[in-house]
Amino acid sequence: MGACGWLLRRLTVPFGTAARLVMGATAFVALVVAEFGLASALAGRSVADWFAQYRHTPGMIGLLGQIAFGLLPLLR
Repeated sequence: MGACGWLLRRLTVPFGTAARLVMGATAFVALVVAEFGLASALAGRSVADWFAQYRHTPGMIGLLGQIAFGLLPLLR
């Protein structure tokens, strides 16, 4: 939360919902792209394998955590 607050001040993101959702969505997409890139490069996982992880409880919990990460600018 500290890093999120620092970035919000540093980038002077307005208090409006739309601006904060755009920032959160951008962060979420960057996180997912990085995760998939590392999963494919380091573990050799395909797109189907990567999406299949979300069918199980640990994958769903991880996805919820990533969504919460994307909502931090709005909640802050």
